Amino acid sequence: MSTKVMSAYCVRSYQKDGEDKNFWTRIGTVKENRDGSLNVYLSALPIGDKIQIRAKTVNEADAAVLDEETNVLSGMVEEI
Repeated sequence: MSTKVMSAYCVRSYQKDGEDKNFWTRIGTVKENRDGSLNVYLSALPIGDKIQIRAKTVNEADAAVLDEETNVLSGMVEEI
C-alpha cells in the first residue's frame, strides 16, 4: 500500500545573464486525506508569491516516518 504525499516548494524567479530562472526551496509536506482534501505542513514560510506542490508516492515504511514527522510539526504549531 502507498500513501499519496507531496512536497511544497517556494518558487522564486530571477534573471541571470538575461535568462529567466527559478530557485526552488522545499518548505513543507502535503498529505492527501481520504476525502481528497489536503493538509499542508509548512516547515518554512514562503518568501515569494508562488508555492508549487509536487506529488510523489512513498511506501508504507516511509509513510510511517512521515506520519511521525507530521505529528511533530503539528505539535509545534499547536504550541505557537
